[in-house]
Amino acid sequence: MTAGEQVVITCALDRRYVRPLAAMLRSVADNLSAGRSAMAYIIHSDVPGDDRARVMKGWPERISAEWISVDESTFAGLPLWGRMPVSTYFKLAITDLLPDSVSKVIWLDCDLLVLDDIGELWDRAPGDAHAGAVQDVVVPFVSSRFGIGNHRELGIDSASMYFNAGVMAVNVDAWRSDSIAGKAIEYLRQHERSVTFWDQEGLNAALAGKWVALDARWNHNASVPRRNLRAREDLPSIVHFAGGLKPWRYRTRNPMRALYYEYLDRTAFAGWRPPASAVGAAISLYEQSGLRSV
Repeated sequence: MTAGEQVVITCALDRRYVRPLAAMLRSVADNLSAGRSAMAYIIHSDVPGDDRARVMKGWPERISAEWISVDESTFAGLPLWGRMPVSTYFKLAITDLLPDSVSKVIWLDCDLLVLDDIGELWDRAPGDAHAGAVQDVVVPFVSSRFGIGNHRELGIDSASMYFNAGVMAVNVDAWRSDSIAGKAIEYLRQHERSVTFWDQEGLNAALAGKWVALDARWNHNASVPRRNLRAREDLPSIVHFAGGLKPWRYRTRNPMRALYYEYLDRTAFAGWRPPASAVGAAISLYEQSGLRSV
């Protein structure tokens, strides 16, 4: 990569994820190496203008953003339940929403922190593949529980790896030419009653045999114990707060979740903390007990 080449990232949210987005993008900005710049395409449905301004307040000049509004009704009929917002499906619209000039992008969910230079990932992936992603630690194979239940019917080998879609290096040109988003949506509509992990399952079905595995450090699930976490140097490159134990929901003593507040305090939302609760205290004790496992 040349010193002036720009790293292009994209992410998505509704107004409930404004603070997490601010912390995530601040982590990208603070760890971007000298000589690099970044452009963020932020897909949203209902984020007010003043919140958008607060997200970008204090950014270094080499980081810029474009906010792209999307109509949630576009995704009507796709399987959705529980805590998951419809914005989880916005990533399926990137081939339509991003400028035609964008041929490659790093997708980042809002519920994560980037602790290394994202330019490293930009340089390495996805190559000629349609995408680069990290094998999911909870659902490692399409045949695993919560994977792709009908993988045999789709002609996908049981030993095929299943990836987590929270971090992806996307070959946008390949997605466009092979209608990956359309195939994922078609799968989700046809199998809506059996789908477990929403857009992630649809993309695993559509990208079977077309993606390459990234090193696990680029998408570490913070809910899974990391027993060698003794010092700052042991941290992964990306910490992903997957699952329900979000640091903005519960205040705990988990060192990775404490990083969220560290980056949030470098934004216009500095000082905000979730209220102390008995649930948060119980989670802290549970995590410190060593009982939690994959």
